[in-house]
Amino acid sequence: MVAVTGTLLPKAFEERAEKNSQGIFAVIPKSPSSYAAGFREMKNVEVQNAINSVAWSIEKSFGRGVDFETIAYLGPNDPRYFIVLLAGIKVGYKIFLPSPRNSIVAHVSLLTELKCKKLICTDPQVPCIPIILESYPMQKLHIPSLQELLDQRAVPNYPYDTTYEKEKLNPFCVLHTSGSTGKPTRSLFHTYGFNELPTTLGIPKPRIWTHEFVSRVFNTNILPPPKEFRDPCNYLKGRFFAGLPAFHAAGVVFCFILPPLCEMIPVYPPPAAPPVTSIFVDTVKHVDVDWAFLSPVIVDDLGKDKSLLDLVAPKLDFIIFGGGALPQVHGDIVNPRIPLFAMLGLTETANIPQLKSFTDGFPSDWSYMRFHPSASVEFRHRFDDFYELVVVRKPEYEHHQAIFALFPDKNEYETKDLYSPHPTRSGLWQHKTRIDDIIVFLNGEKTNPVSFEDEMGRHPEISAALVAGHQRFEASLLVELVDKKELTSQERKEVIDRIWPSIFQANRTCPTHAKVSKDMVLILDPARPMVRAGKGTVQRQATLNLYAKELDLLYNKPDPQPTSPKRVKRSNGMNNRTLVSDIRTMVEMVTEWRKFKDSDDFFALGMDSLQVLQLLKELKLQLSIPALSVSTVYANPSVDLLAQEILKSSNPTNGHTTPASDRKNNLVQIRQRYETFIDGFERGIRAFRQQLSPPEPTESKVVLLTGSTGALGSHILQTLLLDTNVGHIYCFNRSLDSKDTQIRKNIERQLPTEFDTSRVTFIASDLSKPSFGLAQSVYNKIISSVTHVIHNAWPVDFNRALQSFQSSLDGVLNLVCFATLARRHPAILFLSSISSAMNYGKTSGAAAFVPETVLTDDDSPAPMGYGESKYLAERMLDYATKKLDLVTGTVRITQITGPAVVGSGWNRNEWFPSLVISSRFIGALPESLGVKNTRYPAGSLGQIDWIPVDQLAGIIKELSFFLGEQTYGSNIRVFHTMNPKVTTWEDLLPSARNILQNSLSKSQQGAEKKDIEIVPFSEWIERIRDAGSFESIAKDEGGNSELFYQKPALKLLEFYESLLESEEGNTKVDFEIKETLQVCDAMRDLEAIKPEWMAKWVEGWMSS
Repeated sequence: MVAVTGTLLPKAFEERAEKNSQGIFAVIPKSPSSYAAGFREMKNVEVQNAINSVAWSIEKSFGRGVDFETIAYLGPNDPRYFIVLLAGIKVGYKIFLPSPRNSIVAHVSLLTELKCKKLICTDPQVPCIPIILESYPMQKLHIPSLQELLDQRAVPNYPYDTTYEKEKLNPFCVLHTSGSTGKPTRSLFHTYGFNELPTTLGIPKPRIWTHEFVSRVFNTNILPPPKEFRDPCNYLKGRFFAGLPAFHAAGVVFCFILPPLCEMIPVYPPPAAPPVTSIFVDTVKHVDVDWAFLSPVIVDDLGKDKSLLDLVAPKLDFIIFGGGALPQVHGDIVNPRIPLFAMLGLTETANIPQLKSFTDGFPSDWSYMRFHPSASVEFRHRFDDFYELVVVRKPEYEHHQAIFALFPDKNEYETKDLYSPHPTRSGLWQHKTRIDDIIVFLNGEKTNPVSFEDEMGRHPEISAALVAGHQRFEASLLVELVDKKELTSQERKEVIDRIWPSIFQANRTCPTHAKVSKDMVLILDPARPMVRAGKGTVQRQATLNLYAKELDLLYNKPDPQPTSPKRVKRSNGMNNRTLVSDIRTMVEMVTEWRKFKDSDDFFALGMDSLQVLQLLKELKLQLSIPALSVSTVYANPSVDLLAQEILKSSNPTNGHTTPASDRKNNLVQIRQRYETFIDGFERGIRAFRQQLSPPEPTESKVVLLTGSTGALGSHILQTLLLDTNVGHIYCFNRSLDSKDTQIRKNIERQLPTEFDTSRVTFIASDLSKPSFGLAQSVYNKIISSVTHVIHNAWPVDFNRALQSFQSSLDGVLNLVCFATLARRHPAILFLSSISSAMNYGKTSGAAAFVPETVLTDDDSPAPMGYGESKYLAERMLDYATKKLDLVTGTVRITQITGPAVVGSGWNRNEWFPSLVISSRFIGALPESLGVKNTRYPAGSLGQIDWIPVDQLAGIIKELSFFLGEQTYGSNIRVFHTMNPKVTTWEDLLPSARNILQNSLSKSQQGAEKKDIEIVPFSEWIERIRDAGSFESIAKDEGGNSELFYQKPALKLLEFYESLLESEEGNTKVDFEIKETLQVCDAMRDLEAIKPEWMAKWVEGWMSS
């Protein structure tokens, strides 16, 4: 490591001017708008004389500085920024360098917060100054033109007799970064004066770059690279085009701090010209430059225009770019001609030092960065493939880490910059986006919009594109065109048609939930371009704020147009063949599937709820069936079934059986099919098992857990890991990145994220496939060691029809085969649901309580695919137990809550969270959960026998181990997990109401305060009905689907209405728990749900 000494820039430059008076400090054009008229090389002695001249002028006009009072400087983008900055330091002031492009509101906010009463400006002055002074009067000092300052006679040196030790904690300058709300946030680099500054503006406190900060920035840029590496900063020599403005942090570092201390000469762009590509090209034509520091916008233009690249490439050794993302496709074009360096920097950190290994080479991986060890950065996983760069404080790098001169009390700094690792080369990281740019949709799904926007930026008609959709149901796209003429409505539609192929291409590379529909494109008003930062990059939130009204209209527009030509003419009638063809085309368009059968289940193929709504929209528009409901798609989840159902509904004379009889007949057929398979399998299995020798006894348990990444699965995994009798756990999940998903979910749930590979193996599997889709060697290892199977994986979707659960039922069958052949005869514990027996009360000979036995009446499950599939799984396991001598059990689980002690979170989409969340938005909670009657005085669901998920996990583990101790039985063991310590909704309601009231009060600032009412359940239902309905929302193509987020009870209205039934008609059933309590200590020891737990869960929903 090099020896480190403190550096005061004013003294360093003064020494440079003395030792090399005729040396070149910078190059400027003779004309304010072009280099065509020639250029001037500014000599060190001229600049030093100008600094002294301005320093004497400041003292004459404002006096000596006291307590480092703030002076603002606003001028053209030329070296007078450097001259004023150093002159102000010498006189005892701190110079504030705001962007002239700020809004007037931003200017006044900044100046007010800094208590700035003095302004230095040029003649002529920049256009924003008169407007600022109208709203915020200040003393003013005009300084001469740059030409006059350089040409004047020598003036006496303005003394600056001080030392680094005396000055290191004093201010160097004041900058600001562009804020996410459209107002700038201040970055004043030092804690000086914090307590004196007002906070009423609701914006971050000032920060000041101190002399110590500047010294550390310099030290960072002269660090020698480790062996086998090159330091890109060693290339920072010679003349370079300074493409970032002087008031920007990168401009301050590369034009002010480094040139006086290194062999760098900035070539300034013409100050009166806009910072566009043509000005850069004009400069390179007339001035010899070695390299360039450019905004991504200009590099992007070079990649789009071969003629410009041909002109510039022979003149530059390399380009450094920073301040935003550069589309990969255009960087790939530029990089072979002019090597590219991506430079990372923040106002809080300045540039973070990087390295290039000798094997990296300029041509490859140009968008990846490798960081110097002295940067001391860590990449911490946040979600998916995104890692946040965190700067960690280390004593050995104290004189290089500028950030901790700014934040001396911090030990680490989270930058909010997200990176992804190189797929094959360790140590290389690619900047992806900012945390603030990540879009979180209403359903909780996330997307990084930058790659989509980059793809759109390739289109020659598009100047910029921005994806929107935060807290919306789907994505939309804002498009700014190159052509700035006003467009008619028809012309806008024509533009959308022309750019649609680019949108289609971008949709192919983004997640399903982030795709943009053709009717969700907004062409921007040329009179209101996107808001841009000083460096030319688009400011996302400020632009979204600018178009807030238009976006609201876009998301709430009625009667959306079809995204493909109409193909079906109802007047000619419909037949099955043409209807199947048309439906298949619509499915292909919505999902982009190409290889699927007309009989394939939509949901087994991966269709999600947004695609269901999009398909429903297309079906209504293409087939002219406005009454078609979303439940039709869920109940008929294949092309064939959907076509049959539409034909049936369009021809009432086609007599067919009632839905109830259809359901039962279908269920019976499926059950018999699985039983027939087991019958045919039985003889061979028995013969095989007779050949197996008994397993060697061992106390170590090896558990196969399916569905470990879900809420219950995560807690079961954690409970198993805490048990020292568990030797190993195999976690089966469908996702290929099973371990990463587990870590991500555990972070969200505040559960441990470290997994000892000697105890846990995460495996991507498909239970519906033979050998679970695993390599035979992996399957053989598992089948020879597993002692217990806990089968938790099951799609939770109450809208799906039974046939959509076929792959899940196939998975149960494969687990039966696995357990039958397994060396250690594992017991299978299946996690079922009370929905498998919810209709038991209506069956013939039903008892008062659902017994802890398998039910054989096919009318027993709730009339929905989910409950029926759980019922069939129980029947299949029972049948296999009798035929194949297995040990099996099923747990009919009641309501699971969020955790009581370990972790956090309770899915807001479940019936009870949906009820509470919706109550906040309608201003009322129900006094009971269901209609009151003599049997259920608190409502049919008002007796709270719920179990927290962390405690249920312990019950599941105990029941699994209990099963493992049993010998072969003739029947499946059935357990009911209900809390024996019952409380009531009446006892818990006050705590829920208090949290809702606090949340409502915070949102009513300045408005008339309203209380959360307590109303009868029937009235609560009426208020939810008044808020809308699922079908009316679906008809609007999801446009009003933000209602789902604020009032999720709308999606479950039918369920809540079922709780209105009278005592006689009420289908609520009670479950026997006597036998389960006898074998399960964990369930006997449960506590009743506590009010403080309820308060914690409600607070979580209100903050999500």
